[in-house]
Amino acid sequence: MSCDSLENADKLDVMRVFRHYGATLPLAAGILVAILAAAAISQNLAQAPAAPGAGDVLFRTQVDRVVLHAAVLDRSQRLVTGLPQQAFQVFQDGKPQRLSGFSNHDIPVSMGLVVDSSASMTDKRASVNAATLALVRASNPEDEVFLIDFKDTVALVQDFTNDITLLEGALSKVQMWGGTAFLDATHRGVNHLRKATKGKRVLLVVTDGEDDSSSIELDELLAVLQKAEVTVYSIGILSQEPSDKRKNAQKMLQNIARVSGGASYFPQSLEQVEVLATKIAHDIRNQYVLEFPVPPGTRAGYRTLQVKAQSKTYSGLTVRTRPGYYYGNGSVAAPTP
Repeated sequence: MSCDSLENADKLDVMRVFRHYGATLPLAAGILVAILAAAAISQNLAQAPAAPGAGDVLFRTQVDRVVLHAAVLDRSQRLVTGLPQQAFQVFQDGKPQRLSGFSNHDIPVSMGLVVDSSASMTDKRASVNAATLALVRASNPEDEVFLIDFKDTVALVQDFTNDITLLEGALSKVQMWGGTAFLDATHRGVNHLRKATKGKRVLLVVTDGEDDSSSIELDELLAVLQKAEVTVYSIGILSQEPSDKRKNAQKMLQNIARVSGGASYFPQSLEQVEVLATKIAHDIRNQYVLEFPVPPGTRAGYRTLQVKAQSKTYSGLTVRTRPGYYYGNGSVAAPTP
């Protein structure tokens, strides 16, 4: 029965009660209260939103603080470390926020390695495997890492571990064939990071071409990344791709990096892949952690963020971090006590 039908039925019941009990008003009033309460409960249940499914990538449905992992770069795109808290300004929806937490320490991360093994990767995979292992060796020894292999199918070939021997063995067993389900693989990686034990979550995706096999669309993946606190780095080995496919793949990787606060790289040779992988490890280990409470009155939905940094030593600093976050589920932030 619909809420409207239920409400009309309840009104008829109320009229019958008063006709039946006549002057016995206290008893009729009590029954009236019970009927109206039952109707309200039924209506609330009908309007309650469905709980997120098990596959929904939403690490937080409600936050009371925002934590940002930020890389600071100079004019030459070199990392800048050692800045004090006073060097930073954080804005939510254009309004400045006061930081409640700050650090610039190397902290362990949960990391997913998502590596293309489509047929076109056959002559590239040895170099990519070496680069992937170089990244792990250059990372924090307390990191936990998993490995996803993809072609036109996606498979988790090694779960979370800090044993590089296991990762090396998993990489060596991969066979190259099929198409490229890059978007599905990235989505699988973000979803698997739900099981992470570290607060900082990172994904590295390596591919050599345009997606041709995924079931998820780019816009859907970008929406997922807006809600998941995962930083995505990508290496696109696209130099041998036709011009139109190269541009499409490059734009896709850049969009994913921008939404997540990560970075995308496009080497011109296989020799550069390992150098870039090591650079990414260095980037991950030299970021600032900026924290602020959700401002009172913040409404549910996507809130935009901007971080600025200034220094007397460096000019033209830029800050790379996620450009926003989702707050709440139909709520408004309460005033700070």
